[in-house]
Amino acid sequence: DLSLDTGTYTFELGFTFFTLGGYQKLIDFANRASDSGFYTRGNSLNFYPVVNTGLVDVRANEAVHVVLTRDGSTGVMAAFVNGQLSFTFTDNGLLGAISGASREIYFFIDDFPTGGEAGPGAVDFIRIYNQSLDAAQVGELFANGPVVVPEPSTAVLLAIGIGAWWLGRVRRCTRE
Repeated sequence: DLSLDTGTYTFELGFTFFTLGGYQKLIDFANRASDSGFYTRGNSLNFYPVVNTGLVDVRANEAVHVVLTRDGSTGVMAAFVNGQLSFTFTDNGLLGAISGASREIYFFIDDFPTGGEAGPGAVDFIRIYNQSLDAAQVGELFANGPVVVPEPSTAVLLAIGIGAWWLGRVRRCTRE
């Protein structure tokens, strides 16, 4: 059960588009019922119908790190590419608020009214935060990634398994 505030969040995406052109939807907030949302348009980030950066934010066949934040108390939305601010605006129209009865969020798939505004590519990861991260935190995510607890190596797991097996045998032998 995801307890996500419908107005305050951060979405972190790692992806590669194989081709660019026209609109390609990244995130749909309205249960696929509206054309508004977070897109690329050509190689620029776009929050339709509010802002298009006109910058070269995304390149075909190149991995990109994109973060979109929204502060529900102020309505301020910000998009970052590879740790750098791409655009910011105040979402007075609540286009970035998660809507629809089911509060579903769709990634990399277009809405029903227009359709066809999605592109071929590969998704490396999608991370969702229940808070609006600031520019410094987004920069840290890009530079260092999220805080992750490392998994033990195979050798460590094997040693633990053999140790547990040995302890089980020793206990069994002392009971007999």
